[in-house]
Amino acid sequence: MSTGSALLARPVRPRALASHGAPLALIGSAVGALPVPVALLAGDWPLALGLGAGSVALALAGLGGRRLAHERELRRNEALVLVALAFVVMSLHTALGYAATGMAWRDALFEAVSGVTTTGLSTLVDPHAWSDGLLFTRAWSQWYGGLGVIVFALAIVDNPGVVGRRLYAPVDGELPRHTTRRHARTIVVCYGTLTIACWLLVVAAGGAPFEALLHTLAAVSTGGFSPHANSLAALPGWAERYAIMLGMLAGALPVAVVIAVGLRNGGRDVEIRTFALLVAVVGGLLAWRIGAQQGLAWDVAAREGLLLGISAQTTTGFATLPPARLDDAAKLLLCFAMLVGGCLGSTAGGFKVLRVLIVGRVLQGWLQHTALPDDALLADRLGTMTLEQDDVRQVLLLGALFSATLGAGWMGLLACGYPALDALFEAASALATTGLSVGITSAAMPDGAAALLALLMLLGRVELFALLVLVYPRTWHARR
Repeated sequence: MSTGSALLARPVRPRALASHGAPLALIGSAVGALPVPVALLAGDWPLALGLGAGSVALALAGLGGRRLAHERELRRNEALVLVALAFVVMSLHTALGYAATGMAWRDALFEAVSGVTTTGLSTLVDPHAWSDGLLFTRAWSQWYGGLGVIVFALAIVDNPGVVGRRLYAPVDGELPRHTTRRHARTIVVCYGTLTIACWLLVVAAGGAPFEALLHTLAAVSTGGFSPHANSLAALPGWAERYAIMLGMLAGALPVAVVIAVGLRNGGRDVEIRTFALLVAVVGGLLAWRIGAQQGLAWDVAAREGLLLGISAQTTTGFATLPPARLDDAAKLLLCFAMLVGGCLGSTAGGFKVLRVLIVGRVLQGWLQHTALPDDALLADRLGTMTLEQDDVRQVLLLGALFSATLGAGWMGLLACGYPALDALFEAASALATTGLSVGITSAAMPDGAAALLALLMLLGRVELFALLVLVYPRTWHARR
């Protein structure tokens, strides 16, 4: 940072964080306490007490923040800090409940981060060894993590205006001033309606109601936690799996686009079309590799490849075939699908399809310029969208950070002694918040590997910028 910009830098204001973070704390307290009745019905009193204590602490913090003088302006660095803190605090809240049940604190924190970030990597050897209350808490944490605590706060915050748009922009782009709160409420309603519809479909396909609920919450949020150690392979038939696959696809679509124009017209959107093409291509190639390697009939290989391809492209993480059993080509294909991810503005992780298209459009524009006069101008458009230079710069910067973070995570796992391809696969799965694993994630992994994967999950969920702002020194103090 130059001397001039350092002198002009404005650190975050604790009073602004407290007053604007108060609604987030109150909403976090409510959604974090929802599994308490389920835990009590399941007889898991330690879990209920742990989650209840965390929710009480959040409620007291929220009420204390509301008593402070309200800061009308929310600066960009303050909004990004609140976004990052929302995921960190809710991870700690959930970990407190897990630890109260006797789960080792490291595993409790890892499981909580994996849930809130909608990743699905797990160190639990046998989920059925834990109570139904804990299994519901895992799935519920993915559901509200997918929707985002920020959107819940926007749905009720008073006079959102610039504050609401600043809070919403890091998650899903800018909105017109007068529609922020209404749009957030619409997303909450649509997300809930989609979840109920998916649950009914899974039950109609033969799923037991409670187990269907757990799979539905994890599918719509593209989270991937399953109550079974072998994921969807434990289900008796394919009808239920097909219903869950539809939930995964729905969760990976851009909610704002579907709300605005409907699913039928949304098919004209360039990002949705590209996403559908990627699902088909990845699923087809996986079916070919699985059939060739496992010696399966073509129809069986097609089903397995399609499910695994959808799971990777939507960054959900469900599987019927363990990725560790796949050959190197299939693993690399899954890495590609996970890193690209779903659509921007969805619950899916990854770099996002629209950003990949923007990078491709920039490369295409550069190649076109090499054949044109130096003073020629080309309109930067992607489909019906006009690309602004600031948007392009942000996408390219995020791409560079995303690649560097993946490389650092890969090197870290290599330093832990894991094979090169397996280390790349696990780092990609964590950063893309997917949850597919080749076996590195386990209760036996070193503490360093667990900490690295947890950090990658957080960075992938908040998409790097917010967490970097949180730890940036100038965020907290200015140059004197």
